[in-house]
Amino acid sequence: AGLVAPVDAHAILERLATDAHAPVALAALELLGAPWAHGMRLPRLPLGNEDLQLDLARIALWEARRLPEPLRAALASRDLSPRLVARVMLALGNVGDAADVGAIASEIRSEGDDVGEAGFRALHAAKRRGLGVDDDDALALAALALSGAASNLQQVAEVLSSRSDRIVAAWDAAPWDDALAARKVALLEAFGTRGAITRLREILRRPGERSGLPYAMEALGRLGDVAAEEGILERFDDAPEAALVALGYLGGPRTITFLSARLDTVEPPAWSTTAAVLLFQLAPSPSLFENLAARGVLEPAVLDAIPAQGACTDALSRLATAPGNPLRAPAIRALGRTGGPMAMSVLGGMLDDPDEEVRVEISAALRTLGHGLAAQGALRPPGLRDAADPGATMLAHALVARLAEPDLPLTSAIRLLDTLAACATPGWRAPARFVPVVRAYLRRRAPEIRKRAIACLAAAGGSAIAWVLPALEDDDVTVARQALRALSSLGAGGVAARVARWLHQPNMNLKKTAAEALAAAGDASVARDLMGWLSSHDNPGFRDALLATLRHILGAFHRGALVEALVGAETARERELCALAMSGEWTPAEMAALVRVRGDGGRAPWCALFLRRVYDGTVKPKNGSLLDLDAALRTRGILNPVTSTPVAEEEPLRTTVHGLRAGIALRDALRARPAGTETAAAIRAALPPANARGGFVLAPLSRAEVRRLIEVYLHLDPEGRAAARSVLEGCELDPASALRLARGLEHDAWTHGPSSLLRVWADTLTLDRARTLAESPNGAARQAAWQTVLLSDESMALVAPMNEAQRWLDAVIRRNGSGDAWAARHRQFPMLFRTLARIAGARAAVSHARRWMVEHPETQELLPAELAREEEAGLDLLEELALGDAVSLRVREVAARQLAHTATPPFLRALLEEGHASLREIAAEALLERGSPADRPRILEDYLSGRLRTSFVPRVRREDVEVFRLAPLPVEGDEALRFIALAEETARVAPTVAAERLLDLWSTPDARTRARARDALRRLGTGPVLPFVRQALKEGSTSALDALAAGSSLSPELTGYVRAQGPTDAWVEYLERCAGGGFLHAPGMA
Repeated sequence: AGLVAPVDAHAILERLATDAHAPVALAALELLGAPWAHGMRLPRLPLGNEDLQLDLARIALWEARRLPEPLRAALASRDLSPRLVARVMLALGNVGDAADVGAIASEIRSEGDDVGEAGFRALHAAKRRGLGVDDDDALALAALALSGAASNLQQVAEVLSSRSDRIVAAWDAAPWDDALAARKVALLEAFGTRGAITRLREILRRPGERSGLPYAMEALGRLGDVAAEEGILERFDDAPEAALVALGYLGGPRTITFLSARLDTVEPPAWSTTAAVLLFQLAPSPSLFENLAARGVLEPAVLDAIPAQGACTDALSRLATAPGNPLRAPAIRALGRTGGPMAMSVLGGMLDDPDEEVRVEISAALRTLGHGLAAQGALRPPGLRDAADPGATMLAHALVARLAEPDLPLTSAIRLLDTLAACATPGWRAPARFVPVVRAYLRRRAPEIRKRAIACLAAAGGSAIAWVLPALEDDDVTVARQALRALSSLGAGGVAARVARWLHQPNMNLKKTAAEALAAAGDASVARDLMGWLSSHDNPGFRDALLATLRHILGAFHRGALVEALVGAETARERELCALAMSGEWTPAEMAALVRVRGDGGRAPWCALFLRRVYDGTVKPKNGSLLDLDAALRTRGILNPVTSTPVAEEEPLRTTVHGLRAGIALRDALRARPAGTETAAAIRAALPPANARGGFVLAPLSRAEVRRLIEVYLHLDPEGRAAARSVLEGCELDPASALRLARGLEHDAWTHGPSSLLRVWADTLTLDRARTLAESPNGAARQAAWQTVLLSDESMALVAPMNEAQRWLDAVIRRNGSGDAWAARHRQFPMLFRTLARIAGARAAVSHARRWMVEHPETQELLPAELAREEEAGLDLLEELALGDAVSLRVREVAARQLAHTATPPFLRALLEEGHASLREIAAEALLERGSPADRPRILEDYLSGRLRTSFVPRVRREDVEVFRLAPLPVEGDEALRFIALAEETARVAPTVAAERLLDLWSTPDARTRARARDALRRLGTGPVLPFVRQALKEGSTSALDALAAGSSLSPELTGYVRAQGPTDAWVEYLERCAGGGFLHAPGMA
């Protein structure tokens, strides 16, 4: 609260920061990193200590102080562990400058995989502060990312976004590498720029880049690139499954014509069901339905795809796009109700219509369309299925698609950007191309466009920060002001100095906007600037914004900053303004302590003015009244707080006098002899007036006076009891007085009483009495009972609601000095860990956890989840548990699962070499999600070879299909089981490949393997297997029918084969399976 000068506190903490006891040093380092200490000089604190937590705390201190110099020195050192290097890089990314970005990039380039993940996180943090890499580093980092140095390609794309055109051009000129195809396409998709999309289209046209074809098709589909439809259709046969996925996002009339023709064949392809579903989603056609029904190839999935929409899109589109037509608005509404995925482009193309009423109708229709298509499970637009607000998602995608069109007129762009900014809702998720498309409008010359583009980017999340920052330097003030608002909405970090410069603008609106933006984007580096403005500016709105920002930046330490400003103020006006800022921040006792300690007992120049403003009501205490302040000042020996009081300011003193007189009357009544009815009546008469004035101003009561007041307590009315409790709260009670008071408190109906009286009450309760009161409707009685219960040996047997136990556990710790015995007795170490982390900090809690795991081995299973919540502080202990042979396998598994989402790939690879399959599986699952491309083939091979258990089936991606296609064919046993399980998983992305490999397995001589492969083929359905069966039937072999899934009806194609080949045993067995003991629908057969 400002009682200790920051310089003095800093000097003490400097000494403690090098204390031999690590917990003491850690606590001191944490306090030195608090905002109040920003700007003060730090001593040299070397790294390389035996205690890793101490090194991490020093790095965190430099980061909090925004001191890049020691971080640079640490990064240049070659003696640090990889963990420390990673932490130093991240800190430099948060506080360094452009040169540090180059140093981080160089470190990634030289160390590669060892620091790749951490390095890209650091560059990501720097990018969101407006700092990017140069061309050479960008090219090298892109190559490292492709090779697997980073798992989060979205993060990599954001880091390299400003150099994306240069990277795409370099890739275009370089030879194609099949091994990198999947990741290269993924990075191009993440870029989402026009150049990246053009390069994806080139992959469709280049035969030498065929390995990237399926990935490019799907990426273009997700990006909604309608222009790619023709190229996808041209290469359809090279990757039909991927093409159908892409066409689900962007298919139009050409797709309908193409697929209708391909389905109108005698022999339906393996992908015919998927194509038919897509056709019905795009444009329900009675003729197509009749055709499929006549040929007997309808399946349940096709029927389920028939939408609840009309087939009038073309006719409605003509009406909707006809200006002046009286049927236009109804047609727009009808498109929203009945249109399919293609209606989005029709409606989206009119979003910039000159007529505002039409634009409103179109926006509403798109929202209706979004909800309708989401209910049907439509793919288009991407993210619709999972959107919290499908209507807003549909509208946003339509707007972004329209804005992506080149050379839009000024008025059209303004209308579209206004609508886009308005459609962002709390549950809204920005489309994939949102930032690349909108940021292009920042280059427009018209300020109206730039301002609106920034307003849109404010809803795009952190990836837009780097593009908004340059607008702070815009020549147009309205654009710069919009950038300030956007940075506030985006919660930008590390940009406080750039935002604070706008406080110096002469325009008050800009000053206020900058102050409000600093509440979200500010840090301790601008606290002094804010205090300077607060002590020199009297505009109420501006001051409110400054104070709110100070509270946000400094937290609980903002009061100390206000004190330092008041103490250091040189002029009367500065003191006045600083005193005004302190209103409502201090309790009366704190104000008195402040005057006594920092004001030299009231003799400091600022004290007289400060106290006058308190007494005249301009500066208000946080709680209590002036009577409480006067009592607190007298307690500290300040008897004449206001040395010179103007006549207009005499009323507060009269109030104080009244309180003093009331206190004297109460003491006289308590001292009266002999005690009797009249004395009790006098006490009752003295209490209410004093209580009504806000409290009592009197010296501490003697033991006899306390006993006299307790004797009268039971005979007082509720108001008198409340007054008596306020007096007794500050009194020292002997055991007999405490017991008598507790009996009186037990009959009161008070819920928010003095905490000291609750402790008195709890100390007098027996455990049996506490059990009785634990369910009392009286809140105070219940709280006192819980204190007694929770401090007893039987506490957990009596505690049902654990939230109450959590509430009082810190009381156990503070009273007993430790909660270890309580936690051990009741197996509540997780609760104790959380409480310690809250009270003493994460590092102290982890230190205790390390000791508990030795003294209480059962905590090894209980604490890993809590350690994972503390991230860095608990990471080392979790890794020791996961890799340690001294603990049980169960404990190692629990620790490894907690590490799965945070551990580095090198650690996971080490875990993959462990001797226990369960640990290997945890590592494999995490590496499949976050590892490099080289990890995936290794894990698939481990699974097929038996290093991973049969129940663990790796989740296959498209880039894994080739590995499976080339995998050795097992002959029998568990290896065959694993192969079949992986084949069924592969069928999700490549059903034809899965069917082909299963048919190879079905041809092996082992009868058990053949049976398992047959069952798996039947589970794949008819589509993927039928082409292979058809070929066998053409060659005269009917044995393949054993692998074909049975249907409830027989298609005309198969009916023809039955007629031609006759009722062989294979046909009879297949037809019996189809009939399932009932009737078989086989058109043309008797």
